[in-house]
Amino acid sequence: MEDQRKQGIVKELKEFLEISKSKWMEDEWGDGGDWFFQFDYEEIEAEVQIVELLLDRALPSWQKGELTDSNSPPFELQRRGCRRAIKWLEKQEMIERLLEPEAPQLSASTLHQWVWDAARSQWASGHFRDAVSAAARVVSNRTQQKVDRRDKSEWNLIQESFSLKHPEERKPRLRLTPDDGGDTFKNLHEGAGFLAQGLFRGIRNPSNHDVLPELTENEALEQLAAFSLLARWIDKAEVVRAV
Repeated sequence: MEDQRKQGIVKELKEFLEISKSKWMEDEWGDGGDWFFQFDYEEIEAEVQIVELLLDRALPSWQKGELTDSNSPPFELQRRGCRRAIKWLEKQEMIERLLEPEAPQLSASTLHQWVWDAARSQWASGHFRDAVSAAARVVSNRTQQKVDRRDKSEWNLIQESFSLKHPEERKPRLRLTPDDGGDTFKNLHEGAGFLAQGLFRGIRNPSNHDVLPELTENEALEQLAAFSLLARWIDKAEVVRAV
């Protein structure tokens, strides 16, 4: 419920609490009495239906467990509901924040070692875009080392290394699972290649060719996490060479 609407409901409920105050007064003979109101009873009675509609919207359970008896002052049920609803509306945001599941935290130090070791020094000095670029370079270099190739780099090399084609002379392949010709094998390896293409073309290359604004720390961490995933796949993949 947006703040303006919430504030309007709270205002109406507080006004009802004010006009519906009553006081028990004994009669002059001392053998009975009645409830007396500061405001006109008929005005209060007319407001009750409005208040109940607001309570139904703000706190649907407002009548739950609430009982009154013949000794209770008039409108006591609605007054109790108003007090409960006002407290809820005034503290709703805080309560929902306290009760929501705790969001997982990502620490840069838990990223793949290739990525974080490369990014660490630039990150510490607040050069977040440079930190991501450094991590990308290391992922590329590590791939070159793993497949023992220097003729290609970055996404071109990674995509070719994860190619579904059988290994060729001086063109080994990276394999996350054995080639059984199934959809899982195809999806994993094509996915790894496309991820590499997206990361290098969408993140690494623009930073190389243009002067771009500095990344926020959160944006940079997201990008490092993406390169970390790619690095893990490359690191754990088996190198398969032509026989």
